[in-house]
Amino acid sequence: MKKVILSLACIMAFSFAGAQNAPKLKSSAFGNIKPFEMSVSAGYNGSSITFPKASLFTNGQTGLTAGLTAQYNYKSFFAIRTGALFEMKKCAYPDQTNLFNSSLTYRQTDIDVPLSLIFQCGNQSSRVYLGLGADARFLLDSDLETLDYKTNNVQYGMHVLFGFKFSNFFMEECVGYQMNDLFHKDAAAPESALNTFSFKVGWMF
Repeated sequence: MKKVILSLACIMAFSFAGAQNAPKLKSSAFGNIKPFEMSVSAGYNGSSITFPKASLFTNGQTGLTAGLTAQYNYKSFFAIRTGALFEMKKCAYPDQTNLFNSSLTYRQTDIDVPLSLIFQCGNQSSRVYLGLGADARFLLDSDLETLDYKTNNVQYGMHVLFGFKFSNFFMEECVGYQMNDLFHKDAAAPESALNTFSFKVGWMF
């Protein structure tokens, strides 16, 4: 009996010593994803002006997008992202006869500031994510060929995005819908919205 008790005491002593020397796991609210990430990206976009009341739209042409984002990750499945994107958007009306009585070609450059809620699945090395949120565009320049319609200097809307990250590289698609009117109310233009689709690739730090 004494040998059994002594053996149990030795086993418990060795177990306690092993537990003391074992590496401790650190609890974190961020799971296995870094709490803060920044990224640079570049890509292209396509834009279309829609006129809901007139049931008309323009054809999208290829534009450019590039910028910086900052992302705060909470746990491993939820994040908040913002940033600043330089965007050049282009579109053209498909027919020579339209409500403007002229050939319509539109170009706009702006700074887009999005605020997105991101839902993600994966880890620091690889993950997929889905996001939605609001954004504001601050106009730098606009041109409506042959016509002098004033564009709103601040445009706001909603967006949905989907992306994939592998190591530091990521690719992302985003669809944006404008909520306010594209043209200023003094322009006497039909109610319209500049909607966009963009594809970007980038590097996340």
